[in-house]
Amino acid sequence: MTFEERYNFSDTGGTLASQSTLRFLELDKIKAIAAKCGLELSETFGNWKRERLGDESPEIIIQLMKAA
Repeated sequence: MTFEERYNFSDTGGTLASQSTLRFLELDKIKAIAAKCGLELSETFGNWKRERLGDESPEIIIQLMKAA
C-alpha cells in the first residue's frame, strides 16, 4: 500500500509531501525474518487490546525475544 501525506504551512505558504509504502507480511514470513536476526516470537496478538491472533484479526502484533 502506497500513500502520500501533504502538509500545508499557513505561515509560509509552503507545502511538504511525504510518500510512504507499507508492506504486509504473513506471520510465517515474519518468523523467518526474525529467526535470521537471532530472534523468535514470544507472543502474538490480533489487535492492540492484546486479543488472540486469528484469521479475521485486523492486525498482527508480535513480541520478539532473543533466541535461546
